[in-house]
Amino acid sequence: MLTRLLVRPGTNFSFTRRNSSEDFGCDKTVAKEETADLIAKIDALQFTLVDHKDVLINLHVSKDEQRVRLQSRVDDPTKRWKFRTGDLDDRKLWPQLMKADEVAFSETSTENAPWFVVPTDRKWVRDLCVARIVHDALVTMNPVLLLDDPTIAGTVVV
Repeated sequence: MLTRLLVRPGTNFSFTRRNSSEDFGCDKTVAKEETADLIAKIDALQFTLVDHKDVLINLHVSKDEQRVRLQSRVDDPTKRWKFRTGDLDDRKLWPQLMKADEVAFSETSTENAPWFVVPTDRKWVRDLCVARIVHDALVTMNPVLLLDDPTIAGTVVV
């Protein structure tokens, strides 16, 4: 499941709560061997991402804020497309999901490949944290703009 999200180096993707609840088997009993295997896969994926200069960010919403957002989706007809009834089932798994996150991050976060867990209850705080993380990553990467191709000048697109 996780590796299917990677199409090619540099591809942006979203690792959502739905992915993690399925991947961590929070809706079923998972043997310790399966958990260890999953942690190894996440660890390998993480190093693949870091090798390609990607930034690993987990956007964390509190249970109270999630309730407010889900209720807003139910109450506002223009937001109902964001709601699925399975969200209510996932909410019942909150303690298991938090434990799964804790295990995943503690087992796979390293100095060279850290996870950044960003609180999202206040969107301005989320935006500020993500901007700072991305800024710091870009400074470290020191990207350079590609030089202009002189043969393109004068080209007419029809």
